[in-house]
Amino acid sequence: REEKKLMCVEDDGISVDEVLEEYGKGFGRWTKCLWCTTGVCWIFHTFNVLSQVFLTLGLNDILGTSLSSLELSLVGSITFLGWAIGTMGGGVISDMYGRRLVLLCSIGSAILFDFLALAMIDYYYVVAMRFLLGASTGMINATSFMIIAEAVDPPNRDYYLTLWHAWFSVGGVLIALIGIIVYSFYDQDSGTGMEIVLATVPVLGVCAFLIALFFIPETARFLLVSGRPTEARAALDKLVYGNTGEHLPEYVTLTQPKMVEGGNRGSLRMVFFPTPEEDCLVEPSFKWNLLKQW
Repeated sequence: REEKKLMCVEDDGISVDEVLEEYGKGFGRWTKCLWCTTGVCWIFHTFNVLSQVFLTLGLNDILGTSLSSLELSLVGSITFLGWAIGTMGGGVISDMYGRRLVLLCSIGSAILFDFLALAMIDYYYVVAMRFLLGASTGMINATSFMIIAEAVDPPNRDYYLTLWHAWFSVGGVLIALIGIIVYSFYDQDSGTGMEIVLATVPVLGVCAFLIALFFIPETARFLLVSGRPTEARAALDKLVYGNTGEHLPEYVTLTQPKMVEGGNRGSLRMVFFPTPEEDCLVEPSFKWNLLKQW
């Protein structure tokens, strides 16, 4: 691997994925709890994405304008542009500063922009706030996914991560029910009804932030890569004990990844334009998973 100049070179020991597979016992109680807590963050992400539907219903009434369908559509488009940028940036930033820290910061910033967006001073203010809110929401998308992905053993990862995306549907159903209840008291074109629905989003955000603060830990993989093997082992021990009721054996030593100059981990170039050495070494499953992440 040193000759191929990949990002990680392993010393003697066992990898995080091997610990999850051999000692984590699959999808146990601890992993299920993490699956649910990150799911709450995903529901908050869903609320921010789908609140766009309600925003277009009453925006003209709140602003006292007659915006065209193109102008209303631009609000949604700029939201998803921010979402795409936030998702891409969230992965890069969380590689540098940690998944948990970036998740907390992105939820906090989303709550802030949710509140600021309620002011609705004018059309351009709304567009700007929706872009910033979309970027924060995209970072929630990236980091919450990585946290649960790095806690599930490889044989079960695809299956349970696919199920994890069902939290988006749960969020969609919940915000739709809120809309049904609110609009049973207010006319659908009423800006008041729209504001009430949008005001419920930061309330859920506060709940998601508290859950992430107290119940979502940093991933063992990030701790190991960032040079904190003792903390990484403690995090894995907690996971194994929560899933099986038994501690990680003392003789288990984690591999210590080392940075190699010239490495290109995570580059899309490795998927589409790999060098001959990379093409021989990097498995197709790695390329496919990397492409899915992007």
